[in-house]
Amino acid sequence: MDQRCFQKSELLEKFPNMGKVLPETRLPSIIETMVGKYRLIYNVSKDNTIEIMAIRHSSRPLSEF
Repeated sequence: MDQRCFQKSELLEKFPNMGKVLPETRLPSIIETMVGKYRLIYNVSKDNTIEIMAIRHSSRPLSEF
């Protein structure tokens, strides 16, 4: 799991908007992408800087975060 997250985060550096808008927020800067069964949730700033906010198992609701 760790290696896949690192690989995905490196890919996000090149393609920051490759995920989809997080449905729970509907904010265009809060995006998620899947890594196996995990949701990698991140923020994309105006200068395309990535900030990973959470990695959550897809079976767990974000309300438990």
